Amino acid sequence: MSPIALAATPTPSHLLSVTHAQVSVDKLTEVVQRNIGNYQGYDSVHWYVGNAKQAASFYVTRMGFERVAYRGLETGSRLVASHVVRNGNITFVLTSPLLSPDSPKLSNEDRKMITQIQDHLKQHGDAVCDVAFEVDNVRAVYDAAVRRGAHSVSPPTIMTDEFGTVVCACIKTYGDTSRCGRSNFYGLPRVG
Repeated sequence: MSPIALAATPTPSHLLSVTHAQVSVDKLTEVVQRNIGNYQGYDSVHWYVGNAKQAASFYVTRMGFERVAYRGLETGSRLVASHVVRNGNITFVLTSPLLSPDSPKLSNEDRKMITQIQDHLKQHGDAVCDVAFEVDNVRAVYDAAVRRGAHSVSPPTIMTDEFGTVVCACIKTYGDTSRCGRSNFYGLPRVG
């Protein structure tokens, strides 16, 4: 999404309970922010790739990124390997499946996830599957997007672990890409 798409939009009349003559520009801005929420910026870009370790190595050795986090066999993940790399404010999550959807003893949920990743890779090759934004109010941004016709992938959900709490929600964008709102949290153990 281009930065211009994040520019302020006019306030819909149904959100205003007072006339323009009664309210200052600051008050109008406060009403809009309370009802819609604000984008703080990009959080991360999630890629499905054929080889997450190789892709992470490329970004680290050739593009100056640093390793931030990892999830894989060594951390108990039997389904996917994910490498998180960062360069300044740019964060990529690179994920590869570790199993085939035909593998025995997979739960229906795990089989669905692996199938989704494999299908995405077959159709697009190494490609972006998710663009995440950090927002100040996940519920407000999600509700505003759905009111305006966005298709929900997942409603706001609270996730908590020993590292903290985060609220996430996700809507569908163009093609096979989704757009998620969340705070800067990955739920992945830090590297070294």
